[in-house]
Amino acid sequence: MFRRYAFVLLLQLFALPCGAGSVAGFVTVVSGDTIQIDGVTLRLAWIDAPEPRQTCHHADGRSWACGASATRALSDAVWRKSVHCNQVAADPNGAAQAICTADGLDLGEELVRQGWAVVREGASPEYEAEQNAARTAQLGIWEGSFELPWLWRGER
Repeated sequence: MFRRYAFVLLLQLFALPCGAGSVAGFVTVVSGDTIQIDGVTLRLAWIDAPEPRQTCHHADGRSWACGASATRALSDAVWRKSVHCNQVAADPNGAAQAICTADGLDLGEELVRQGWAVVREGASPEYEAEQNAARTAQLGIWEGSFELPWLWRGER
C-alpha cells in the first residue's frame, strides 16, 4: 500500500510545472494534444490540435469533426505502446508540457506532420518544416479551412 502511495506521489511531482521530469507508461488520450499517464496530465510541447468538439470545413465547404479526428490520430499513435514523456515547461493553464515519444516516434512532430496539429503561436521553431509540408500537401486540417485552436477556445 505504501509503495503505491509513494509511486502516485512521485508521479504527481512530475506534473508540477516548476521542475523538469519524466514519466512513462500507457496513456489515456484526452484530446489531440493532451494525454494522461497514471493521472498525470501532459500537453504535447509546441503544438496545438483542434479541440475534441471543434469542427473544420472541407475544401467544398462541408463541416467535419476535425477535433475528433485529431484525437483519434493521437489515439492511433499511442495504441498499445508505452509512451515516454520529458517535461519541458508548463502551459498557461498550469499543465505540464512535454515531449512525448511512443516507440521512438515524437508524438507532437508526428501529429503536425500528418496535419492534425499546428505549431503553437510563440513556440520554439520546432516542427515548422513538418507544418509547412502538411500545409502544402493539404493533409488533415489543412485540407480545407479551420480556426486556429487557441482562437476557437478563446471564443468559448
